Amino acid sequence: MKNIWMIATNDLRMFLRDKASYVWLLVMPMLFTFFFGIAMKGDDGKPKVGRADVCIENLDTGYMGDLLVEELTRQGVNALPEGRKQNAPRGIRIPKDFTEKIQAYDPVHIDFYKIEGKNDQAAFLIQLKLFKAVMGLTSDLFTLSTEEAEAAFDEASLRALMERETKVSLKVSYAGRKTIPGGFEQSVPGYMVMFTLMNLLFFGAISVSSERTNGVLRRLASYPISRNEIIIGKITGRMILGIFQILFFMIAGKLVFKVDFGPHPILIFLTMIIYAWGCASLGVFIGAMIKGEDKVSGICLLISMAAAALGGCWWPIEVVPDTMRAVGHIFPTAWTMDALHQLISFQGGFEQILHEAAALAGYAVVFTLAAAKTLRW
Repeated sequence: MKNIWMIATNDLRMFLRDKASYVWLLVMPMLFTFFFGIAMKGDDGKPKVGRADVCIENLDTGYMGDLLVEELTRQGVNALPEGRKQNAPRGIRIPKDFTEKIQAYDPVHIDFYKIEGKNDQAAFLIQLKLFKAVMGLTSDLFTLSTEEAEAAFDEASLRALMERETKVSLKVSYAGRKTIPGGFEQSVPGYMVMFTLMNLLFFGAISVSSERTNGVLRRLASYPISRNEIIIGKITGRMILGIFQILFFMIAGKLVFKVDFGPHPILIFLTMIIYAWGCASLGVFIGAMIKGEDKVSGICLLISMAAAALGGCWWPIEVVPDTMRAVGHIFPTAWTMDALHQLISFQGGFEQILHEAAALAGYAVVFTLAAAKTLRW
């Protein structure tokens, strides 16, 4: 144990001697977290609630088409003009005789169509919002024609009825924290995961590769230290660095970014320690496998960026198609973000993250064994 601790602390001292290390350890993570957290906030400072982009073609020459568009907006639809059709997964076309047919009590058809080249991810959500908007408008028309029999069937009367306070309301809210991950609730865990991976990969891979090249590992092997002690010491040193960064992120997230980590901050910390173990082992494995600082740096950067983007560190992984979500779970970042969202956003407990914790432990064991098998003096 003494030899393991000696190797770990010595590697840590070597890392902290470089002043640039503090920039990537402390400064850059906070800058990324702040700017991207601000970018993902709503106008009121709270996490954004999901809205559906829809291309709405309102061909109606009367007022009923405008009222339907307003009702769709209230239901959570972003109405995009014809010129931005490529940004919407679905389209809604309101016919030009929409108002005339309603006033004549004739059936009227609203086109709900698919835009070429778009997937079906948001189709059900948009269709549901359209159904709710049509039902709401139909309900107001029915009320106007029955309860308000003396009222004129015109735009002013219908608007007055729509703005009247309803006697029965339905409260709909998100489970757990009542919000989807967004703002700092997405950026704090996201960039904690990303920078833990990035720093441990670079620190582990570059230092081990450099020590192989300049003969430090050969000299170390001449001492009465076993091969397993060297491997565990290298991984432990990087894990200590990862634990420090995780604690820094959690403290800054709580005090600076006002993130509520939920009722199980200890579970969050333990999950991140398992993740840091895997990242540290992967870094040592890459350094043991590849020589040359430039090659190692390029590979570490590529892995870090790909794992962060596909693993849900930059945006909630729920917004991507199913295929890309499956690809993202090749990386431990996706499993870690799943666990953190369960603990932070949905206030889950140990049972809710068992699957993710087991996957992270599996990655860590595999990378550790790979590093031990690959490392040569």
